[in-house]
Amino acid sequence: MTRRSIPARHLVLVALLAVALFVVGCANPTGDECKKAIENIDRIHGITNTVPAETAAAVRKCRTAASKESVLCMRDATDEAALTKCGAKPAPAAPAAPATPAVPAAPAR
Repeated sequence: MTRRSIPARHLVLVALLAVALFVVGCANPTGDECKKAIENIDRIHGITNTVPAETAAAVRKCRTAASKESVLCMRDATDEAALTKCGAKPAPAAPAAPATPAVPAAPAR
């Protein structure tokens, strides 16, 4: 698993929460349920460097925009395939490492 950067985390959370829009008649998830789902999504995607303020903002958005069913599904997911079944979009691919020359270039004269 590769470690993703914080900007990728934003894209993943926005995509996940956009897919899991609130459905009329469904109860909203609690803050704790949203936090656990977000932590699980981060764990599955290999994200380790989280910023508390970003997590708090994601929890607030989750509580108003996601259905309880989708949040509980994402909280209990064990892998990327399970997240997709919950309605989540796949995580964006990590950017490729820049190519480095095999032999250093000769200094200019």
